[in-house]
Order: sequence, then structure tokens, then C-alpha cells
Amino acid sequence: MLSSHQIYLSLDGEDEIRLLIIGPGTKADPIYCHLKHANLSENPVYEAVSYMWGTDGPSWPININGYTELVRENLHDALIQLRRPHSPRVLWIDALCINQDDDQERNQQVAQMGMIYSRAENVCISLGRKGPRLGSLRPKHAQETFDFITKVAAFVDVKDNGLVNFVHSIEELVWVMSFFSLQYWKRLWIVQEVVLAAKLEIYWVESVIPFETLQDFLQVVRSWEALASENALAEIDTSIHSGLIDPVPYRLYLQRRVTEESSTAKKSTHSALGQNICGC
Repeated sequence: MLSSHQIYLSLDGEDEIRLLIIGPGTKADPIYCHLKHANLSENPVYEAVSYMWGTDGPSWPININGYTELVRENLHDALIQLRRPHSPRVLWIDALCINQDDDQERNQQVAQMGMIYSRAENVCISLGRKGPRLGSLRPKHAQETFDFITKVAAFVDVKDNGLVNFVHSIEELVWVMSFFSLQYWKRLWIVQEVVLAAKLEIYWVESVIPFETLQDFLQVVRSWEALASENALAEIDTSIHSGLIDPVPYRLYLQRRVTEESSTAKKSTHSALGQNICGC
């Protein structure tokens, strides 16, 4: 529990938020950070963090505004993942940027979270440093998982091959399925944090991948699934698809696509209206 009376100054109105500036460091260095206030209407530059709080008690130390405070493991892991080695980074992360002991402030800030995430320069999805039911994993497993997703995402002609032709070892499928089974994808809040984000990056252990690559991967695999009846390995492919793709990430992909298409249509309409008004 953070000592709220020591590190938090009151926010001035609904437009004001706190931002967390995390100092540079490597994995083994202590975490030093401080809070500053900013107004959303002034378009501050920051990145928002999306992660699972977890159910453990706070037991991991960080230094915030000059005070040593204890936080939960998932938050500590996210700060380690997102910290740059040589320069500070500006983040918005709910557990630290909202005074959790102030009910009125918490309710007001929670109501603003959709706007906070949509206005962020980037949303960083932190998946922690473990795999579901598999305990701790080595950094290479996360990187190999992202390498596999990237390889499939770059595939163009879905009619020529099925997913099985990309699998070189059963371990690849185990870790990809582990990735899609992470509890993060089951969170209710993920919709407003992910769907409206201008840009998304996924952090897992020590690896990072753009969300656009995951979207491309999902689109390719779903295309294979739709064409399974034409594939000589249809039965195997369908089995892999059903175990590989969790419906929640795929729904997020569809919702983001709809949101992006709607935004593009609105921009085109506004552009056309502007040209008409200007007589162009």
C-alpha cells in the first residue's frame, strides 16, 4: 500500500491526471520514479500501461517521490520491462497515478480511463514474466514465440500452406498456446484499454512485439481456418487453430479493425466537407 499522504497532491479538476516518470536503469537496478501533474486538454506526451494487478500482496520495493514503497509483483515486473536503460520514460499506470485511498478521485479517474488510454502516444501491454501453468520461463521462449507469430503474420498467400507447415517443433506450439492462454486476455478492462489505443506494443518477459503483428497473425490463421476444407492437412490444421487462438484476442482484433475503419471513414467525410466548404 502506498503512503498516499506522502506522495500524492490533490488533482485540480477532472482534466488533470498524474504521470509517472520512471528513471533509467537495467534489470538489476532499483526502480526510481516520480509523479507529475498534467492536463489532458494540453495533450501531454505519455504512454499508458495495460496489465493485470494480480492477487498477491505488495512486497516489491520501488522508490517514488523519494519514498520507498511496496508494490505487487506484476506492477514491479511491468516497470522493469518498460524502463529504458539510458533515459527516463513517461507512463500512465493506474495503480500509481491514481490515489487508491481517495474514493472520490479513484471514481473520477476511472471514468476518464477510456480517454486516458485513447490519448496515449502508445499503450504498453505488459504480460509479466511467466507463462500460465508453466512457471518461470526463459527469455528465449518469449522471443521464440514472438518470432513464430511474426513469421506467420508475414505470410501472404493463405491458400498455399496451412499453419502446420510453419511448425518446426512442438515447443513452438506450446509457447504460442501459452501466450494466448495468459490470464491477461480474460480481463474485462482490456476492451477500453486496447481497442481505442492509437498504438499498441506487447511486452512478455524481455521481448516486445507490435500489436499490429499479432493482428496480422490472427488474420492469417483465421483465413487458414476458413479454407481448411481445401487443405490436405485440414484435420490437423483445424485442431491447431482451435487450441491456438483464444477468442478474446481475436475479438479485440475485430473491434480494433472496426474502430479504425470507422475513424478512417470519419476523417474522409470531414476532409470532403472541408474541401466543399473551401470551394476546392
